[in-house]
Amino acid sequence: IAKRFFDQAGFEHVALLTADGALEAAPAMGCADIILDLVSTGVTLKENNLREIEGGHILDSQGVLVANRRSLLERPGQLLPVLHELLERLDAHLKAEQYYSVIANMRGESPEAVATLLMQQEGLRGLQGPTISPVYSLDGSNSGAATKHGFYACVICVAKKNLYSSVKSLQKVLGWRGSCPG
Repeated sequence: IAKRFFDQAGFEHVALLTADGALEAAPAMGCADIILDLVSTGVTLKENNLREIEGGHILDSQGVLVANRRSLLERPGQLLPVLHELLERLDAHLKAEQYYSVIANMRGESPEAVATLLMQQEGLRGLQGPTISPVYSLDGSNSGAATKHGFYACVICVAKKNLYSSVKSLQKVLGWRGSCPG
């Protein structure tokens, strides 16, 4: 694939070498002028001060789970539970990637009062409602005892596509102006 790509792009003097491990470190170590690597999010490239070369996208790929049908049928008690667990985890990961958890502390009379206030706003209802927990702090004495002060930590699961509008709704409920604190 790499040889074909470089040939089609008109590169004449290319030496292709294979390597295992942290390929991203090769340019910094002086072992390579460029690397060809699988990229998912691009985070590793940024962490290593690398960037995709313009026109350097070679192909899209995907992972595929493959099983031997005979093994699955002959050893159902061994392989099927593992396969089902793996598929459930992959499915959960793919679903979770579509959401953010938004967390804010807010004052309130009770967890129920805070939840009611949040659930009155369209973008703050979460998937099944917000999670509300009391915030504890030290009571100020030397005893180190925890005490409640009427603050509650609110966690709301928000679809990525609705993040901005949900944060704006939360700012409105909390009385914030401007942007959300870091």
